[in-house]
Amino acid sequence: MQIRQATALAVLLLLSACGDPVDDALDTSPSSAGTPNAAASDNDTAQVAPARPASTTQNASDDDDCYSKAQSQAELTACSEHDLKPVDDELNKLYREMEARLEDDDDTKKLLIDAQRKWMAFRDAECNLSAARSSGGSAYPMNFNNCATDLTQRRVNDFQGYLNCGKEEDSDDGCVIPGAN
Repeated sequence: MQIRQATALAVLLLLSACGDPVDDALDTSPSSAGTPNAAASDNDTAQVAPARPASTTQNASDDDDCYSKAQSQAELTACSEHDLKPVDDELNKLYREMEARLEDDDDTKKLLIDAQRKWMAFRDAECNLSAARSSGGSAYPMNFNNCATDLTQRRVNDFQGYLNCGKEEDSDDGCVIPGAN
């Protein structure tokens, strides 16, 4: 147990050194890599999810540099958390935009919230499965984060599709999310 606490402390210290503050308003990342987020009540707004690899981030060279400089598993895990953050931030931004566009459509907004909660549960379960071979080991959080980054990037792509629906056509008939005003 002391090794896990020391690893967690090392990761926190590395993250703080990178200057990536945690967004307390929306904790959308999987809780401590591998522990699913607690489900919100039906009256709460669903929180969005987390992310992964250097190839999916805007600062790929910075991410590659992080991995090349890493000298321990804790540092590699910190790099994977650093990869997850920008993708997670983008997902949160898109989710908030979708919610705003649905402010006058409570039924669809409830469907969005329900779908996002279920997607988060799927993401956590899928990443637990994906990282299962390293369960209990020091590489588990990194493997979980890499999976979460990949799945979150896919969800970002889905959200972008919802938000861009109808932009190339004359109307947004059939689009789940109304166009921007």
